[in-house]
Amino acid sequence: MQGPRLTHINGFTLIEVMVSVVIVTMLGAALASLTSSFVKAQAQMATADVAAEFTSSFGRHLMTQEGCESALNGKELPAAGTEAKSLSIAGYETYGAIDETKKSSLIQENTELDNGLRLSSVTLQEKSGVKSQLMTATAPALFNHVAVVKIGLERSQNVTSQDKFYFRPATFELPVVTDSPTGGHILGCRIRWQPEAACNAIDWTWDAVKQQCQPGQSRKCVYEGTYVQKHVHVYFWIYSHTVRAFYLQGVRLATPAEATPTGTELNTYTGGGSCPAGTTDFVTGGYLNRLLQVIKHPNGKGEAHLYLFDQYHSCMRCS
Repeated sequence: MQGPRLTHINGFTLIEVMVSVVIVTMLGAALASLTSSFVKAQAQMATADVAAEFTSSFGRHLMTQEGCESALNGKELPAAGTEAKSLSIAGYETYGAIDETKKSSLIQENTELDNGLRLSSVTLQEKSGVKSQLMTATAPALFNHVAVVKIGLERSQNVTSQDKFYFRPATFELPVVTDSPTGGHILGCRIRWQPEAACNAIDWTWDAVKQQCQPGQSRKCVYEGTYVQKHVHVYFWIYSHTVRAFYLQGVRLATPAEATPTGTELNTYTGGGSCPAGTTDFVTGGYLNRLLQVIKHPNGKGEAHLYLFDQYHSCMRCS
């Protein structure tokens, strides 16, 4: 004899009700998970935008003479194969669009940027596989190197460990001068390209605040070659104020001076050391090449160092 069936007042069995509850619960959990994933993806995209803007802006800053030198002058460049960690870079102010209190004048480990983004590491190393070049043959010896600044980024503010995600490290390669053939004390940068001059030459507008070249109105420009003028630059190493003057080829030098050009690397467009007729000639930078001569003062209190200096010119025709 069968017992009475357990039924809902609307005709559903208890089993059917339980199955329905399970299905609704599963759908709710799936919807919640989907919503959470969507919110997380949105947050990641927003943080990625901040990371891209920061690396672009900071890279433009480093690729100016002033930015490179404020970042690296006086620091020790490790020899290739080693890395200086916990680097602190001055001269660039971060932004904090959401929280203005997070602005920082130092780029260093744990610096908070915006939207949950922070710097996980800031390191410096010499680029491997690039042989240093001797700039001077006598003391003080100077060497060309390529320094690599590497920035690690991660999203970490107000998120759990499983929600953290990391970005590919941003690397910036900078030509520097040191006092050693392997690493050494960074004495300066060799940024040849001066973006302001190039920007103005093609009739665009240089934005000094944003460090960007803004497009002009309607002019179109065509590149027509480069040439290099070689000059002799004279620098004094004074050991005493009693040193009054030096003489170079019979000419009295009272202050650091630049002699007349000593040669030119020709423009392939013209076959000479100039720009084609009708083009704009602008200086894009300079490069302290090598030491030519050291002149000792008779009283032994100072020296004049004669360097070969390369000045770069570019040619642009605009219509």
